[in-house]
Amino acid sequence: MLTIKEMKVLEKNSEQYGITEDILMENAGRGIAEILLTKFKVEKKKVLIAAGYGNNGGDGFVAARYLQKKGVDVSIWLVGSPENIKTSVAKMNFNKIDKTISVHWDIPMDDLNKVDLVVDALLGAGLRGNLSEQYRYAVDTINRSDAEVVAVDVPTGFGTDLFVNADATITMHDIKEGMNTHNCGTIYIVDIGIPHDAMLYTGMGNMLLYPVPKKEAKKGDNGKVAVIGGGPYTGAVYFALMGALKIGADLAYAIVPESINDVMAAYSPDIITIKYNGEHLNKEIISIYSPSDYNAIVMGMGIGRGGEIERTFCELIKKTDRPMVIDADGLHAIKKHLSILNGKKAVLTPHRGEFEMLTDIKLDNDLDNKIIQVKKFAEKIDQVVVLKGVIDIVTDGRSVKLNRTGNSRMSVGGTGDLLSGIIGGLIGKGMDLYNAAVLGTYINGFAGDIAFNKKRWSMTTSDVIDELSNVFITHNV
Repeated sequence: MLTIKEMKVLEKNSEQYGITEDILMENAGRGIAEILLTKFKVEKKKVLIAAGYGNNGGDGFVAARYLQKKGVDVSIWLVGSPENIKTSVAKMNFNKIDKTISVHWDIPMDDLNKVDLVVDALLGAGLRGNLSEQYRYAVDTINRSDAEVVAVDVPTGFGTDLFVNADATITMHDIKEGMNTHNCGTIYIVDIGIPHDAMLYTGMGNMLLYPVPKKEAKKGDNGKVAVIGGGPYTGAVYFALMGALKIGADLAYAIVPESINDVMAAYSPDIITIKYNGEHLNKEIISIYSPSDYNAIVMGMGIGRGGEIERTFCELIKKTDRPMVIDADGLHAIKKHLSILNGKKAVLTPHRGEFEMLTDIKLDNDLDNKIIQVKKFAEKIDQVVVLKGVIDIVTDGRSVKLNRTGNSRMSVGGTGDLLSGIIGGLIGKGMDLYNAAVLGTYINGFAGDIAFNKKRWSMTTSDVIDELSNVFITHNV
């Protein structure tokens, strides 16, 4: 089962494998026609395709073409004028319709009742708000007819106050979220040719999930992120903070020992520092740490190791009721205390060595076996795990996504801290943990690839930070 956005991501990612929008529409229309022919025996029936202006209508135009080739008495009810067809691929397929296929701009009820089957190709998944008057009229007309009704993808108006009462629905690739036999009738699935790699790997389509700020947003609406780290090291905390800010979080707070507070404040005026007594992570932080002040917590980088540090870190996790990203020394701190994650929401971001340390499992070199190992661990702890590597593995124990953006120069210190901050920033902006981890790995690696193309082997994490803005520009987000 897919959400509407997830389906759009797959369609966009398919382009990277040569399966363009017009190919997907051709496959969809042909599949619709085949199901109508085999399951509904329309060869001797009168079929009317009610088509809208978008790609749902385009699927209907292609289906009409295939039905006509099989000798079916098919006609089209285009709800409006051809000039209103919105997408180029739908317009292209409208222009391919054989001249012998009748196209109507309106259908009187008497004529509609002479039709045996109506194909609802008005609007597909992803409708925002209620139907316009034009579509409400069309839906109401179809619902009052005596004809059998088959919807394309989802019934028009699905999820609103008025929708097509479909006897069956032919959906693309997979069932969409919310679909069932009560609101869609019998459900058939058409394989539209989305490549396996487009489903398994991240791609440009994942940028469609990025939570673009609303025009009326005010300071803080797009995320307040706290980074708890530092003591022996400061750079790791800085990289995480910049990851959160550069990905679009509004506010980033460094919660650090007093000994490095001035250093952190000097890194950038964009950073807000909150200090506690001491030179490293210790119990003094507990009294000043208020998780409810933030939307996401990024923690563990640069804290060092040792008994007091690890005990304090575990106490912080127990106190935290916000989504967390745990990295670096924080992973070492929880190795013997994984049960403290029970009931929490966390993303763990280990590299190979840290994963093996956490789990006492030797990772297989075979990718398929490695995926199984990481997935089992994520399922066991019921958290999201990002295994960083040549191919990143992201899993919540149920779903798995692989990422191959990035390059070998990203072994330079700090890129992992940057990734944690990016993921934390996306969570702070409202994304769920799994999709934030998936998108974060893609963006971090993509920025690294832009930087590498400019700097080659002299690339540093600061160079990757500088290119994060170009990820948005390249993807037109």
